[in-house]
Amino acid sequence: MHNGSRKIFRLEVLALGVSILFAPVPAGIAQSQTDLQSAIQLVKENKSSQAVAALKSITSKNKQDAVAWYYLGVAYLEKPDLKKATDAFEKATSLKSDMAEAFTGLGYCYLRRGKLNVAKGATERSLSLQPVSADAHYTLGIINLRMGDRDEALKNAEAAIKERPSMSEAYLLKAQSLVYFVSSVLVQVDDVKEERISRYRQAVTALEKYMELVPDSDDKTLWQEQLASLRAHSQLSENEVFTGKQVTTKVRLIKKPEPSYTESARQNLVTGTVVLKAVFAADGKVKYILVVASLPDGLTARAIDAARKIKFVPATKDGRTVSMYMQLEYNFNLYP
Repeated sequence: MHNGSRKIFRLEVLALGVSILFAPVPAGIAQSQTDLQSAIQLVKENKSSQAVAALKSITSKNKQDAVAWYYLGVAYLEKPDLKKATDAFEKATSLKSDMAEAFTGLGYCYLRRGKLNVAKGATERSLSLQPVSADAHYTLGIINLRMGDRDEALKNAEAAIKERPSMSEAYLLKAQSLVYFVSSVLVQVDDVKEERISRYRQAVTALEKYMELVPDSDDKTLWQEQLASLRAHSQLSENEVFTGKQVTTKVRLIKKPEPSYTESARQNLVTGTVVLKAVFAADGKVKYILVVASLPDGLTARAIDAARKIKFVPATKDGRTVSMYMQLEYNFNLYP
């Protein structure tokens, strides 16, 4: 994570690069081989190409070395080559079925490849072997969020924070999970005003903590905007912004540009839906865009940019133009 430890696994959430800590060598496995130690050092130094070459040489000579296969998976993730990383982690887990770190890596790979059910199974296996694992809880939380299980996502985010208070991405996951709770503007069965405001404020606190831990994030501007949007949503009154059920005439879209794929998302075969919540203001501008559900590799940022360019006729209520909440969904699908 961003706490001074070596960053290895990289995952983008809400258009942000996040990472999982370099896991320690699994206990009980001999690590005396000089070649393996040298290769592991290359992984730690983020020299992925050299690490891959060294680890491939080791695994070709000793196909039963589970630790070498594990680190080969980590090195492939750094390149990144998700397919080969998956194969390496699969090999490690087949050789040593109690290697929790390898199952976490495997779950991460399947998450990145959009195979959520398989990813969940692998990560849950990791936690069954090693219950106190911030990395596994964090990974499972992201999977939960992608699968729409907001309760479990929040639970795993808080577990990761408890196990590693300096884990910056866990605070970001917590903020996302809290926003997901208050995302719907059409169905608000358990989303009473007091609870909604409370969750927004908790999300503000979590996001502020993330930004404190990562002051120089590459996506600092994005997070500053998200923080401003969260604060705005927590303060907007029912007399300022209305839901679709409360207005006389709803927002009418004139132009809704579609976002394009990023090259990295195309290479990694990322598919899914980015969900945003925004205020379609009475002045004809799209404001206070909140990310409810995200996708990696820059797709969320593309969705936000597209949302800002929407042209619309504002809603009306009792003969006057008013602001209205809208939920936007951008589907990203790869076709041959």
